[in-house]
Amino acid sequence: MEKNEVTMKDIAKHLNVSITTVSKAFKNHPDLNKKTRDLILKTASDMGYVKNYSASILRKKRTDIIGVLMASATNPFYNALFNGIESTAMENGYHIIYANSKRDKRIQEDSIRMFLERRVDGIIIAPVDPERDEGDRFSFRDAKGVLAFHRDGGQYDMVYTDEIKGGFKATRHLIENGCRRIMMLNNYILHPGSQDRIRGYRKALDTAGLDKQEELIVHCSKLDPDHRLNEGYSVVKETLEKEISFDGIFCFNDIIAYGAVKALKEMGLTIPGDVAVVGYDDLDYSPIISPPLSSVSYSQFEMGSRITKLLLKRLQESSMKPARIVLETKLEIRESSCRC
Repeated sequence: MEKNEVTMKDIAKHLNVSITTVSKAFKNHPDLNKKTRDLILKTASDMGYVKNYSASILRKKRTDIIGVLMASATNPFYNALFNGIESTAMENGYHIIYANSKRDKRIQEDSIRMFLERRVDGIIIAPVDPERDEGDRFSFRDAKGVLAFHRDGGQYDMVYTDEIKGGFKATRHLIENGCRRIMMLNNYILHPGSQDRIRGYRKALDTAGLDKQEELIVHCSKLDPDHRLNEGYSVVKETLEKEISFDGIFCFNDIIAYGAVKALKEMGLTIPGDVAVVGYDDLDYSPIISPPLSSVSYSQFEMGSRITKLLLKRLQESSMKPARIVLETKLEIRESSCRC
């Protein structure tokens, strides 16, 4: 016969205390002394008690759960971001349901549906598509959405870096190190973030009095969701095979930059002597690759934490206007770009 579920009533009967006392122990209520609380919690564990969240949800009208949808579980950027989200959520009594869209719009929509079916209190999403608006098939409805990155459309809260300044700093640094034909190796899809990095790139060229060099703005033409460094690798090899000259590369992110570095080495070019390289995101691997990669830096952990705090504020103040938090960046200069 299947074992019956252990309830708070069972625990109270076993210890000869009231159900209210058992409930206070689980809530860490100040009216209950530590000895009694510890005894109740130990007894509950010994008896195999598992909290009935369904009943709790009905009473509180909330789940204390946040749905987090990332675009790529294999990208270390998202791992760092998720650490900030999860840590801040746990500090505030929330649990996480995690989903990986694999940069597939169908998986993204299925994941949003799953979050809503489980009545999550809020959703954090790094969307696959460049736009989300109120006409989305699966709108956030009662769940409050916070987009991790700048997107057009929709009345959603957003947290992102100052992409224009970041692109400007990276390109200006390459110019200051003698580069005159700088490739902007961009993401495979144009969204506001990548467009703003292009604006920063162009602004740096204009400020230095260099030609716009539109032919050197190159986009990764094919997505490789599991190994994004292959995108940068393929584009750089193709560009070199076309005999298009460049002496610097500003990459949309560090992962793409790793692929670019690999391609340059295979083609017999030195870094930074022949081609200087700068990335964006300053991932943990960037200081230890060869040569160490210069990169536009900011804390992904802080970004994740700020995203979560903004969502928690939204849950408390649902009528507040959509918020935009812009994180500042700095340039970490390493051997890949410094011709000192």
